[in-house]
Amino acid sequence: MHEDKPFSQVEGSALPFDLFTTEGLKPKDGLDAARETLRQVHDLHVPEESGQDFQMTLRAFLPGPFAFFSGFGTERILVRDQRKLRQHQADSYRLMIPLKSTMVRFHSDGQYQSISSGQVAFSDLTRVHEMHGSSGAFAQIVIGRDRLDALLPNARRLHGFVPRGPLAQLVADHLRAFERELPSLTVADAARVAEATLQMVGAMAASGPLDDAGRPAIELAMRRRILRHINEHLLDPTLNSERLCRDFGLSRASLYRLFEPFDGVAAVIRERRLRAIRRELCEPGPHHLGQLSYKYGYSSQSQMTRAFRTLFGHAPKDTPCAPQHKAILDLPDDAGMVSWSRILRQVEE
Repeated sequence: MHEDKPFSQVEGSALPFDLFTTEGLKPKDGLDAARETLRQVHDLHVPEESGQDFQMTLRAFLPGPFAFFSGFGTERILVRDQRKLRQHQADSYRLMIPLKSTMVRFHSDGQYQSISSGQVAFSDLTRVHEMHGSSGAFAQIVIGRDRLDALLPNARRLHGFVPRGPLAQLVADHLRAFERELPSLTVADAARVAEATLQMVGAMAASGPLDDAGRPAIELAMRRRILRHINEHLLDPTLNSERLCRDFGLSRASLYRLFEPFDGVAAVIRERRLRAIRRELCEPGPHHLGQLSYKYGYSSQSQMTRAFRTLFGHAPKDTPCAPQHKAILDLPDDAGMVSWSRILRQVEE
């Protein structure tokens, strides 16, 4: 297992970051490694007409209030569908930043948006979408919903929003400079610049369209409280929708509406219990599946095994607990692979 730390120090960099690269791998092995690295958030596809051997290099930073990713990739399609929303419950915004001569086509709700170098675009990780990236350099920021919403005077509908005008151009220029200089910054300087960057992104997001659904900040804060409660009471056999309604004074309809992006609160509880089981399976054994099943509220081992296989695609006994590719981004996860879940939990806290 990896040492339990969010990032490892890469030699020659003042600010810690982690690296994924397909360099030195055969094309098929590189594609498999990239799919494994990205699988927690996206399914990765390569267009048949691409005509290029797949390559990707990705650096991941956590400079402060958000996660920052930058790198290079050949043509690719990243898909976040309903299945991914259920499997990996992220409550964050992403800001896409094409660099140099690259372009991203963003598809959601039956509409395509094309974003070229010099522009930025928001997406919401609780919403289904596809991103078609051309070959070239790219960057993106992942910001916890609560952090960004706290900077907005009103609820905004940011999914697919492409800011326009002088402010958007100013922020886009700043983000390109941020990407260029970030690896040379000290940890303290990076944190200060990241806080200022978040304020700039918030000012830009405030020009987005009003959210007609009007998800008020109080609802978002309530969901965060309930998620913390769930994490703290995973071993409580009475943890269910009815119990949460009583504890938080909510109707069933209100509770479902809060967790509708994640297919309901019952799905959240189930997913987090199964991930806790997977973490335990990767700890020094021996492990008794029957005992783990009862510990986390399942009436039988077979019931837990079916749910586990549905979520992870394999049986509990086949849980991989070590990296299969040396080029995997070294963020420790529940199964020894890159943990997008861990980094998103960090930016959402």
